[in-house]
Amino acid sequence: MFRLHSENSQVLFNILSTVFIGGINFFTIPLFTSLLGTAGFGEYSLYAVWVQIFTVVIGLQSSGTIPSASIMYKGASFEQYFRSIVLLLLMVFALGFCVSIVFINQLCSFMDMAPITIAYMLFQSFGAASIGLFNSKYIFEKKAQLNCAISVILCIATTLLSILLIYTLYEHDRVQGRIVGLVVPNLLIGLVLVLTIVKKRRLGFRKEHWAFCLSLSLPLVFHTVGQTVLSQTDKIMLQWILGDMSIVGIYSLGVTISLLLNTVYSAFNSAFVPFLFEDLQSKNDESLEKRYRSYIRLFTLGTILFILISPEIISIMAGEDYKQASYITPILILGGYFIFCYSFPVNYEFFLKKTKNIAFGTAMAAICNIALNIVLIPAFSMIGAAISTALAYGVLFLFHGLTVKHLDRACKMPFKKLILGTVLVCISILFTIVLIEQQLARLLVSVLVAVMIGIYLYREKRIF
Repeated sequence: MFRLHSENSQVLFNILSTVFIGGINFFTIPLFTSLLGTAGFGEYSLYAVWVQIFTVVIGLQSSGTIPSASIMYKGASFEQYFRSIVLLLLMVFALGFCVSIVFINQLCSFMDMAPITIAYMLFQSFGAASIGLFNSKYIFEKKAQLNCAISVILCIATTLLSILLIYTLYEHDRVQGRIVGLVVPNLLIGLVLVLTIVKKRRLGFRKEHWAFCLSLSLPLVFHTVGQTVLSQTDKIMLQWILGDMSIVGIYSLGVTISLLLNTVYSAFNSAFVPFLFEDLQSKNDESLEKRYRSYIRLFTLGTILFILISPEIISIMAGEDYKQASYITPILILGGYFIFCYSFPVNYEFFLKKTKNIAFGTAMAAICNIALNIVLIPAFSMIGAAISTALAYGVLFLFHGLTVKHLDRACKMPFKKLILGTVLVCISILFTIVLIEQQLARLLVSVLVAVMIGIYLYREKRIF
């Protein structure tokens, strides 16, 4: 029987929290796609893209420095570092708010949005950045239960408030109701977390802390903005090139479904990294090999299963108006699998503190995605956008794999296993698209894959 070891306990709580914060939207897809319609869903999706960018800029990606800071600073020194970074977050938000007021007309024109919507973006981004910073700290302190509790509260609050507002105050502007329903809980929870430090007068400026943070985080800002462009620019370019918000809405549904894989990956990776760093520090190659093998096998099988059942998920979640999303979602899931693959060399780069390489690779892949979108969207519409994204993520994985080999030829990277996994995932995509109307055939293969996952977990008695 599957035993819940202490490591597995932390893993499962981290997975649960991440799945709740990103995956709750999956279970409300039928409701929100119906309430907003294809065009409204597209409008809301574009707002979400800009929120991601604002969150990165306001938060300066300081949460990404926590793994390295936990090694550099111990005990009370780490607590001092964290308090100093919270102060940095507050100052950046205040500066960003002032700059936005000065250039509000230009921002409204560029993003084609009202001033109030941009204000919503700022407040939601501050809340999200604050929550992300504190949750990163809780993960590395192995307080997974606390991280999980915050995520559950956030998910329930955003969902219920959005529904309430859509049916009451924003009945005639449902997109705004959905947006406000996200803004308020994120802002309130973020403020509560920050105030736990502010009210005790525990904020403090340390030059060396800011220098350490910015030396790591600034490259990550460009990296994460590049990631957003890489993963979300398709929506903006579909709007610019085709000018059809309904197509944006259908494509956004495919992206939303595929991002469930990224949500699970992010949860696994957040839990995996602390143990990975321990193995790398102690040079425990045997333990490292076992973790790699378990991690790749489980995630590859899970990805294949997700691809096989994706048409049914779309059918259940969104209905006939969104049926075209069934043809693009498997391709987008391939992009998610490449994100999983590229995390292996990237985690190693984080361990070596080579974040500049990470930023450069992301920027290159983002440019590649934009160029491919320009060529493929006019020719193949949504399918062209999906292919562009998947190929760009493949380029990203290739770049970081070659980078790590250059940095350390002796590093233990499971490239052969990842390439084999990619081949199997591509076969499952072709199988799904060709047999998209053959539900029985795909169901039988899905059951077989699910049984393989169950057998693996039973035999290994570990997640990784």
